[in-house]
Amino acid sequence: MKRVVQFGAGNIGRGFLGQLYSASGWHTTYVDVDPELVQALNREQGFAIHIVGPGATTIRVENVSAVHGRDLDAVAAAVDEADLVGTSVGVNALGHIVDPLAAGLARRARRGAGVDVLICENLLHAADFLQTRLRAALDPEAHEFLARRVGLVETVVSRMIPVVEPERRAAEPLAAWVEAYNILPVDRSALRNGLPEIQGLEFIDDITAYEERKLFCHNCMHALASYFGYERGYRSIYQVMEDAALRDRVRAGAWEAGEGLVQRHGFTRDQHEAHIQDLLARFANRALADTVARCGGDPVRKLGHHDRLVGAALLALEYGVEPEVLAEGIAAAMRFAPPGDPSAPRLQDLLRREGVEHVLRELCGLRPDEPLYAMVLAAADARGLPAG
Repeated sequence: MKRVVQFGAGNIGRGFLGQLYSASGWHTTYVDVDPELVQALNREQGFAIHIVGPGATTIRVENVSAVHGRDLDAVAAAVDEADLVGTSVGVNALGHIVDPLAAGLARRARRGAGVDVLICENLLHAADFLQTRLRAALDPEAHEFLARRVGLVETVVSRMIPVVEPERRAAEPLAAWVEAYNILPVDRSALRNGLPEIQGLEFIDDITAYEERKLFCHNCMHALASYFGYERGYRSIYQVMEDAALRDRVRAGAWEAGEGLVQRHGFTRDQHEAHIQDLLARFANRALADTVARCGGDPVRKLGHHDRLVGAALLALEYGVEPEVLAEGIAAAMRFAPPGDPSAPRLQDLLRREGVEHVLRELCGLRPDEPLYAMVLAAADARGLPAG
């Protein structure tokens, strides 16, 4: 039985990748820093995945074990023995897995055993991020091995996995509740050790096109639905989709950036429209009950210059499209302040003290002479936000 070491036993690690590995007959060794989760995975050696909405069913993931992420020797030994490595720890934690991963790669370097690492993170240029940090963590004699025999393979994770109610989680602490979509685009060119025989992997020659489509279409549409929905008082994304006017605005915003994606990456217009319609249908899945607060969460990060709204609007402008809906979405994001959000209080404080123009300069990275600056300022003024 082939073995994969999966850093991160959270929603994506269990609720998406675990399904693909198990269905393909692989053993999964999870690496996680939650001791109770590690113990439970070793005790149960599997867990349930509940597919909700259309195609609802329950899948059993088998052949599972786990090691604690701070047990450096155990992690290094697992990486040394693996046929494949994966990550799904989240952008903020990605740097923390470098040392244990490097320890395992150092063992493999001594015997010349290459391995590929599937990077399943929501981060553009994630391979460069890991490459730089692994080089710093490895001895110089292992650098050539890292460059030639270790594939740092970017992927595009699009399966939607909502927050689960505490009662459900308490009843089935290892289970995952997910949508049926289970395709993982993978950068074919980055693989160094052959194509892994795992169901659901789609080997792509131009992964950047799919990464940008994820950010400037999927993530962008989620943000628009969240911020427009919050203004209307909606709690769930499916409620936004049931509002015909807002659904049309989300689609229109997706096409503003979509014109740029079509021209830059060669997607056909029919392909892009089909992608948008598929996302709209998935967003409307009542059984997922995904929330406006979750999908729009952390507006400070999501208003960044290269992120899902400002980045999408700049892409539209680059290809001659006026991003009217996207500018409104950026302004709507400035009003987003659900209880408990990690960065909304900071955003609201900046708006009160400094005004919209400061947010546009400091958070969005826009200059006053840029067209998007004026467009967002006008949309914000229409919403009664202080200019500064």
